[in-house]
Amino acid sequence: MRESIIFKPKDVEELTSILQMMENIPQDLSSFQDTIDDCLKTYDILEVYSYKFSNRKELDKRWEIFGAPKDLLELCERRKDELE
Repeated sequence: MRESIIFKPKDVEELTSILQMMENIPQDLSSFQDTIDDCLKTYDILEVYSYKFSNRKELDKRWEIFGAPKDLLELCERRKDELE
C-alpha cells in the first residue's frame, strides 16, 4: 500500500487511481486489524515467557506493527495534500 501511495502519477488516470485507493485505506486497515491484533498477542506471549530476540530488529517489528495503521493514515493525509 505504501508504495502505491508514494507513487508519482504520470497522468490524470494514475492520479485518480491513487486517490481512490487512498479513500479505501481505512476500510482496508480495518480488515487487517485482526491480523495485527494476533501478531501483537504473539509478542505479548513471548514477553510473558521472557523470550530473548536475537537482534533488536526483531523486537522493533512489534512496534512497527503496532504503529503501522496510524503511520499509513498519516502518510495518506500528507500525500493527499500533495496531490491536490
